[in-house]
Amino acid sequence: MGRKPLKIAVETTIMDVLEQMDFPVSCNILKREVGKRMDRDIHFDTVKKYVEDLVKKNLLFKKQLPPAKKEHKKGVTLYSKKPFPARW
Repeated sequence: MGRKPLKIAVETTIMDVLEQMDFPVSCNILKREVGKRMDRDIHFDTVKKYVEDLVKKNLLFKKQLPPAKKEHKKGVTLYSKKPFPARW
């Protein structure tokens, strides 16, 4: 059966964290909050993978911000349960 119980637990916790947040959050914040709530160390890549799965299932919304500095190639990615406004 593999990691199914961990996947369900992490996805449920991610959804709970985002439900209580009034603003979009980055994957780093989700990692920290999920780790606190599950009382275990969760790897960033694990949280990122399950968040992206939830985005593909249309349960979460994703917004890529422009980079803060020109030398950076990508900006911060934010996640939310609520859709982002058109002009944000």
